[in-house]
Amino acid sequence: MSAPILHLWLTFGIAVFAMVAVLITLIVTVAAFQGDDNPAETIVAVMGSATTVIGTIAGLVAGHSAGSAGKERAEDRAAQAQIDRAAAQESAAKLTGFVAAYPEPAVLQKARAAFPELFEKEAPQS
Repeated sequence: MSAPILHLWLTFGIAVFAMVAVLITLIVTVAAFQGDDNPAETIVAVMGSATTVIGTIAGLVAGHSAGSAGKERAEDRAAQAQIDRAAAQESAAKLTGFVAAYPEPAVLQKARAAFPELFEKEAPQS
């Protein structure tokens, strides 16, 4: 299973766990405080605190998963940029050597004839 799919499944699992935990908390709270003088007030207070904690933890896990996926994409883009930079440096070195060997006005035409592959590529899209 790939890392992004695993992140999605773990995030989904945390969300389901949070919903089940809230439901269990509601059932236990209603059962524990139904004989109280003012059960509605007590149940609302307990459920508010419980859902706050459970929601915060679930949000933390989901946010961490999304953040780590974004970090992986950024690292992939950085690696590709390094590869592109190395290729551009290699091309520049070839052209610099060629231009230095032919110090005359028609050097660009001669460079195109000698290295057509360097002049056919499109500029990388950013």
